Amino acid sequence: MSVNVVFFCYAFPPFPSPRSIQISHLARKTKHTIKIICASETKSVDSSLLELVPSSLKIYRFHRRMKLPYQLQMKLPAWTRFPDTRVHWARRTERKVRSKKLISSSDTLITFGHPMSNHLAGYSLKKRLKLPWIAHFSDPWVDNPYFHLSYSARLKTADWERKVIETADCLIFTSEETRNLVMSRYPKTSFDKAKVLSHCFDPSLYKVSNSRRNESDNKIVFRYLGRFYGIRSANKFIEGIRFFIGKFPLLKKRVKFEMIGGEIPKSKLIGIEDIFEVRPRVPYIRSLQLMIESDVLVIIDANMKENIFFPAKLADYIGSNRTILGVTPPGTSARVITQLGGEVAHPDKPEEIANKIASLVSSRNETNETLNKARDLYSISSVTEQFDLIVTEVSEQRKQTECQ
Repeated sequence: MSVNVVFFCYAFPPFPSPRSIQISHLARKTKHTIKIICASETKSVDSSLLELVPSSLKIYRFHRRMKLPYQLQMKLPAWTRFPDTRVHWARRTERKVRSKKLISSSDTLITFGHPMSNHLAGYSLKKRLKLPWIAHFSDPWVDNPYFHLSYSARLKTADWERKVIETADCLIFTSEETRNLVMSRYPKTSFDKAKVLSHCFDPSLYKVSNSRRNESDNKIVFRYLGRFYGIRSANKFIEGIRFFIGKFPLLKKRVKFEMIGGEIPKSKLIGIEDIFEVRPRVPYIRSLQLMIESDVLVIIDANMKENIFFPAKLADYIGSNRTILGVTPPGTSARVITQLGGEVAHPDKPEEIANKIASLVSSRNETNETLNKARDLYSISSVTEQFDLIVTEVSEQRKQTECQ
């Protein structure tokens, strides 16, 4: 059964963000009829992402008017931009969507946060139109370690999180760890409507042949793709590389480390410049090619007690079918990477990082049938099938309620 579904998502191609890409995967492969409500971004675009958008898809883009530059907005009192700087876009767009009749009570609404402002719009639409509503969380809200909330802001955020969780018909999280953390503060009735839907990769987008790059030096390339922000940085990985050079000097000539898209001060690379290269950010489709042309792909998570995030980049790495090294604490990334036969080292243990690098240099991990089955769990076909079942279930529940 096909359901009419409205994605209220802010980010969508060609907007260059992991959220944009993951939403486009669902929109492209679902069996349901999708309508996209998103922002019109003109300053920062990745034209390669247009490859992810079917021409038949109905997309309604709403301009984000910024009366003040972002830097000035951040200097204003926090209440003026609660819960985030997209709140004015979300509220204004929600009103326009209703006035233009782009959504009705017969549709199923899915709001995607981050930004969490989308969930505020979803709450309003749910209350006004009484339509089925799925709130999709890529990150926790109150419990997000990247947010530093004042006491009053935390109370207000907790109040809105509670309203969303209690009112939505279904909740989606991208990892078991995130769901368990967020829902630990809610009763079983709320937990029971919380689903886990991982990020996914699309194998059709990896257009480079399976042969690795043909370099004369035949060095083993460890490659990280992506930016650093907040409490996440490359510092711990660089410490591990220095430890690796000191402990395994004979292996140094066999490796090369690359960071693509991340900014690292040159002072951090003194003494390892000959084996460590920082390269500028590349378009998304090109990044997938670079993943395939690597020997080992590196995930670097923030150094915390438990990592509850499933990085969208990890799904892209899985799609490349390359060995993955995770510099990550216990949690989601470590669990998934281990499941796929990769290596994991704790950010706080440079010697452990060094040993894992040496192990990967000395022996190549070969894929096998068991690992391929694990990899397929994160394919777009598998994840979209789960997504379709969730949407159908929520829609059917609505029909049953109406018949009672």
